[in-house]
Amino acid sequence: MGSPKQLLDYQGKPLIVHAMEQAIALGNPVTVVLGAHAETIRSHLSERQVTIVKNLNWQEGLSSSLRLGIQSVSSGNNVTNRSFSTLGSETEAALVMLADQPWIPTSHLLKLLVKWHPKKHPIVATEYHAQIGVPAIFGKQFFEELLLLTGDRGAKKILKKFSEHVKALPCPEAAFDWDTPDDLKRKP
Repeated sequence: MGSPKQLLDYQGKPLIVHAMEQAIALGNPVTVVLGAHAETIRSHLSERQVTIVKNLNWQEGLSSSLRLGIQSVSSGNNVTNRSFSTLGSETEAALVMLADQPWIPTSHLLKLLVKWHPKKHPIVATEYHAQIGVPAIFGKQFFEELLLLTGDRGAKKILKKFSEHVKALPCPEAAFDWDTPDDLKRKP
């Protein structure tokens, strides 16, 4: 693409800034995990009230960023090694979201937050095209499972494994992510 995907322009701002602003609007502490091109991307986030964590092992794939984000929010951000926000200072859950799904409305993220409950709905995820995926909120009882993920895979494996605990909320816009410049042409 010529530049990091997170810096592609969406409505006059980089994708990463759009996602971060959505997370901040939810009113909870936000942790942003950066991998490849971290310093270039970080310069766009410098004036924001977020915790930035650099993933030195980004070549391992998406799971390494997910693990690092979960480690960060569950340990009070004392980790040196895509987007997460915590629900409270003693983290009860983590909202996992990606920068490359800009068409997901903030209202959907708010619905996820409202529906999440530590016992009744310990995982609240997004449903699109008969699939369940992120954005999703995982209660802290699933953090250890998330920390076991490997490779270029996200949280879908955990959503399938614990499907009886998942409350799915529909959001057709989540089916569209931005991986190539042509993806903008097929936006919802």
